Amino acid sequence: MRNIELTDWTVAGFWPWTPLFGKSMETGFAMSGVTPSIPAKVPGSVYDDLLRAGLIKDPDVELNSLDCEWVANRWWVYECRFPTPAPSADKRSILVFDGIDSEAVVFFNGQQVAEHKGMYTQCRVDITDRLKAEGDNLLLVVIKSAPDEMGQIGYTSRTHTQKARFNYKWDFSTRLVNLGLYGEVRIEQKGQTELTHPYVRVMDAKAGKVHFETGVAALCDSAAEITVTITDDEGSAVASATHPLSLSAGENSFTADFVIENPKLWWPNGYGDQPLYRVCVGLRDEAGSDRFECNLGLRDISYEQCDGAREDSLPYLIRVNGERVYIKG
Repeated sequence: MRNIELTDWTVAGFWPWTPLFGKSMETGFAMSGVTPSIPAKVPGSVYDDLLRAGLIKDPDVELNSLDCEWVANRWWVYECRFPTPAPSADKRSILVFDGIDSEAVVFFNGQQVAEHKGMYTQCRVDITDRLKAEGDNLLLVVIKSAPDEMGQIGYTSRTHTQKARFNYKWDFSTRLVNLGLYGEVRIEQKGQTELTHPYVRVMDAKAGKVHFETGVAALCDSAAEITVTITDDEGSAVASATHPLSLSAGENSFTADFVIENPKLWWPNGYGDQPLYRVCVGLRDEAGSDRFECNLGLRDISYEQCDGAREDSLPYLIRVNGERVYIKG
């Protein structure tokens, strides 16, 4: 798998909806933005870009944040131009957004290719057949104004937007509702198969039992091979396995269980060390490969009722690796 980062960006602010219409329905003229187009940093925040351009005052100083609240009520258009990556036989090009805050419409070379809502999930778009044979490609990301949401005033049960609430006013911060591309944007060049939603779970920390599962998406019936390796904090392999895969077109699944001998347990701060294992997963087919990596701490967590609590009370005491842990908040 080859990654191409997209880093040359600009951003401009608009009244709501005007970026989608482009021209005024009354006059037929193009609708201009409420700010000029300025250099943008991705990953980043609209506020940081505006501050660097001198269009807002530092919101951390005195009452300046009150003069910045208009930002969350505008739509922001990120623009990036880039040449088509070098062609490679049997490769797919996937446009990946690691973090969009929080609702956006994505246009590629003049066509809408995606709509996205929620700041905690990736946005992935296959653009293989949309890349230009020559010349630059144009990527536009229209960030809509921030959704209406409650800050620190209770009613968590009434909160349904997938967006950080502390932006809306908390006891440690003023109201400054963030917008922007806060995660990396890149093009992943992949083969005919792809790892989807890989997941690692500790089944029994003291026994070193680890469960791994993933989806494997395939464009057509094909054969592939998957390798899972777990290394300790010194880089030594403590568990490894390689499996051949016979895949059907569409979504497939793969699971594997591992036992780490003499496991090193992860402890909360003040209760012990925090050793981390590294899980590396490689998927290979005839056309290319895909890869996933993550850190893994071996610990068991359980909950129990407080001493002397009523039988119907909720369990608020936490045990980590069998030991009671005092929760600091």
